[in-house]
Amino acid sequence: VLEEYVRANPSLLRGYHLLCEALWEMEAFDEAHKVIRSSPPELRKTLHMKILDGETLFRAGQYEKAESFYNNCLNTDGWDENIVRALAITYEALGKTAKANDLYGEIMTECQQCRTRLDPFIKARYADTSFELGNMSGAILELYLSLAQELPGERAQYYRKISQIY
Repeated sequence: VLEEYVRANPSLLRGYHLLCEALWEMEAFDEAHKVIRSSPPELRKTLHMKILDGETLFRAGQYEKAESFYNNCLNTDGWDENIVRALAITYEALGKTAKANDLYGEIMTECQQCRTRLDPFIKARYADTSFELGNMSGAILELYLSLAQELPGERAQYYRKISQIY
């Protein structure tokens, strides 16, 4: 059904996203890349399609390729929170915790400068990577206290980290 939808509506991003999601679930990563590459050239250049391409590499476990892809996007298109976020997650998968932490910190700084609400996921990943790197400062403690209020379902996990910092 999704393949027919994409063929009938080749310029709509939503169809590509849904089709890639379905292909990822089936672990048909090569097929997902074919779908992305078959999109119209103007659509293929969009941030959304680039994110789908990088996510396909990541989900296929091709972390080094995903890292290179995201870095290339940043070099050619400039800073974008979605790409930086995906690169940070990729760094974590590669065990490059310090690099991931730096990128999460960069996103947090951008959000504070723009005065936009900080995504709890970014806040949590920054706190966790900082904690993993041995940073148990008051600032990290404050982040965990804030996260315990924002994400009640994760409170027990955050309180464990808080008690370890103390």
